Amino acid sequence: MFCFLLAVIGFSGQAGETLVSFGTRLVDTSEKTDSSDIMEDYIVIWPAQVHNTLNVSLTYSFGESISVELYNVIGIRVLKAALEGPRTSIDVSRLDRGVYFVTVIMGDIRRTTRRVIVY
Repeated sequence: MFCFLLAVIGFSGQAGETLVSFGTRLVDTSEKTDSSDIMEDYIVIWPAQVHNTLNVSLTYSFGESISVELYNVIGIRVLKAALEGPRTSIDVSRLDRGVYFVTVIMGDIRRTTRRVIVY
């Protein structure tokens, strides 16, 4: 099965500038056998070092609700947020400084995708 993906991601930069990322991609999803691999390819989390706001963007609509959880280094969940729309900003300003692991949940699939540093 082939899917045509169109991603438009916009966010504000410094001094009121707006950066818009636009891209298209034809993807053969039959090559992917694991839904978690597909999920990882189309969820973008940035920045890696965050102070106030962690951004999560979807470049593909999965048709299911998706949530994000942050865990500290000893495995305690410190934050859970549902993704609303193609881009969600998550307030992490109340978290202690340190390293956190981001887990994305889609249906029954849980995938730890990356680590972020809150400073």
